[in-house]
This record gives sequence, C-alpha cells and structure tokens, in this order.
Amino acid sequence: MKTLTTILMLCLPMTAMGETFVCKAEKYSRLSEQLERARAISSRELIVDTEKGMRILAEGTEYYGSCQRSSGNRGTNEVFVDLLVCADENYNDVTYSKLILNFKDRTFTETFQTTQAYRIGHIVESYWGRCTEI
Repeated sequence: MKTLTTILMLCLPMTAMGETFVCKAEKYSRLSEQLERARAISSRELIVDTEKGMRILAEGTEYYGSCQRSSGNRGTNEVFVDLLVCADENYNDVTYSKLILNFKDRTFTETFQTTQAYRIGHIVESYWGRCTEI
C-alpha cells in the first residue's frame, strides 16, 4: 500500500501541470486616432502557460495575466469549442490585454487596448498567429 501511495504522490504533480505553448504572430493590425502606416511584424513570439499566464519570449519578461480554459457547445448550431482565454487588465501601461487560443486549430488572437498611450489617444493593436505545444 505504501508503494502505491508513493507512486500516486509522485505522479499527481505531473498531471496537475499546465500546458505550455509558443505562439508566433503572423498578422498584425493597429487602430489609433492618428493616421499611421502599416508596419510589419517584428517576429512577435509569446509563451502561453495555462497556469502561469503569458509572457513575451524576446523580452524574457515575467508571466502576466491569468488564463482560463473554456469549452463546450456554443451558438445556435451547438458547435463544440475549446478555448484558452488569458487576460490582464494592466500590463505594461496597457489598459487591457487579452489572448484567445483555439485548441482545435492551434491559432491565437491577441488584442491590446489602451488610452492616452504616449499622448496619442486610444490605440487598439491585434495579432493573429499559430501556436505549438512545447
């Protein structure tokens, strides 16, 4: 009986660990109160951990925000969805940051909204890309 208890105690922490993904942006858009030229994405990559939140890979920052898995049948056609929603309401002077990862096709969208950032008014930035589980 002691052996079984020991095995269970060693295995349980492994099953309780969250899933981790590397997400790379492929598309980018930005809306602001000033006219701006479109700009290319400068290889934005994120680490998304279901338990720790999100962090920008290149900056080596700490994790921010929190994530919650949402799954079940949605909409009038009762389509099954399986999503991870990560949000932070005050990350790095940004009023709101939200990331949604679709487990089915491993795509994500990330949106930042801020007001009075650098004195240029309201800004909304959005990224879309793909994720790989690590």
